Amino acid sequence: MRHVLRIGVPALLFSGLLLLSPLKAQQPTGQYPRQHGQAMPQRGTMDFDKMMADMKASDARLQTMTMKMQSAQGDAKVMAMQDVVNELVTNQLQMHQHMMMMHDTMMGTGTAPK
Repeated sequence: MRHVLRIGVPALLFSGLLLLSPLKAQQPTGQYPRQHGQAMPQRGTMDFDKMMADMKASDARLQTMTMKMQSAQGDAKVMAMQDVVNELVTNQLQMHQHMMMMHDTMMGTGTAPK
């Protein structure tokens, strides 16, 4: 009987904690989520026009490289494919960096690289 209590009581406590943990995880923090129409915190300014210009320039570079790749033959085609893949990787990394910056700005952590 003692052996059952020795194992059963901790198991019961552990299962109770597991059952109650989702309730704690869903408690609102008070700050997020924001109510509809509530203004975003103004922790920093983002240059929207520069971001859009950078995106358009990147798209134009990618379009030019793609057209060059499609018309290339032999080894030149392989090199053009390499250029397109490199551009795609660069764009992806820049997008992730921008997303991290946006997240940090919205959450107010301010740890994003400038």
